[in-house]
Amino acid sequence: MANKLYAMEQLTEEVAKDIAAKPEEWMRFLDTEIYIGTFKVPLLHSGFRMVVFSVVIMVVVLFFRKGIMGDRELPQVIAGWKEKSRAKKAAKQEVTSK
Repeated sequence: MANKLYAMEQLTEEVAKDIAAKPEEWMRFLDTEIYIGTFKVPLLHSGFRMVVFSVVIMVVVLFFRKGIMGDRELPQVIAGWKEKSRAKKAAKQEVTSK
């Protein structure tokens, strides 16, 4: 049993290194069958990675209309969020210092 656990641990580390080295592999787990005990997770099967990727694209298109082919790209939107966050923190700090 200990050898089996060690082998599984080594395999997990190897897969984690492989995924970290190749970003295109990050969603590969969505295409493999996953069992929790004896229960097979019904959503995860061949082609599910494409469904998730399509949903992500739809969310980006729907909620970031000004990006991609509009006025602002996604990094600019994120920078705007960070700037608003910094302004709120500065205002809060100014109020507490008075």
